[in-house]
This record gives sequence, C-alpha cells and structure tokens, in this order.
Amino acid sequence: MTGVMLTAAEMYVVLNSRVREAGSVAKLAAKIGLNMRTLANAVNGHKGLGTSVPLALGYQPIAVTVYQLGADVFTAAQMYAVLNARVREAGGVQELATEIGLNMRTLANAVNGHKGLGKTVPLALGYRPVMVTRYQPFPMQSAPAGGQS
Repeated sequence: MTGVMLTAAEMYVVLNSRVREAGSVAKLAAKIGLNMRTLANAVNGHKGLGTSVPLALGYQPIAVTVYQLGADVFTAAQMYAVLNARVREAGGVQELATEIGLNMRTLANAVNGHKGLGKTVPLALGYRPVMVTRYQPFPMQSAPAGGQS
C-alpha cells in the first residue's frame, strides 16, 4: 500500500464531508452499505470510527508506532533521523550507548536497522513509543454499470 495515511482527526473530516455530500447519515449509510446506527455512532463520536466505517469509505485502518516527546509526535523515519543525529553528536554508537545507558549492540542493531527501534532505544533517548491507528486509502472496486450482465 502506498499513499498518505490519515490521522483519526483527518478521517473524521473525510467522514463528515461524505455525510454532507450524501445529504444525511441515513443516505450515506445506504450508499456505502452500513448500518445507519453504526455510521451515526461514528459521526457523533460515540463509539469511534471502528473498522467497518473507514473500510466502507475506502480507507484501511493500519496500526503504526509513533514516538512522542512532549506534545511532538515523530514517525519511525523521523525517529531514525533523530537517532542518527544523536550518534553523530555523541561521536559514535559506543559513545551514545554509554551516554544513554544502553548496551552498545542494542544501539548498533537499531542504528543499522537490523532489529528496528524497539522500545528501549526510543525510551533511552526520551521518546515514548505509542501505537496509533492511521487510515490509508485503497482503490475501491466500482459496481458494474446498470443493465450489464
């Protein structure tokens, strides 16, 4: 899958615009084949988006790890950039490992991408790994035109 992934807030913008385009929650529910109450609960924020609503709108929910430092949120790619900058600033992997209290091999594996970032490396750098849901568009199959067999 490629493309831009939406946050939950951005997914709600998509949902609300589709409701406006359809004219009502009931009309959109009928159009996309969802139970009206399920859609109304999502629109009103009573039960969250769930899985069925984004899928019916053409978006695949995907669980991803992001890294928080205060109010700032970083993707894995941004976290690797932070890690590499810290390694350069410290003068090498061994020096940074000593500075932040990690085993050198653990840090080297993260820097080289052998075992991913894991939890210990971001935490040692002061970042908190958090699992969030993002929504990625996928191509919807179009219904056959009326009257064709």
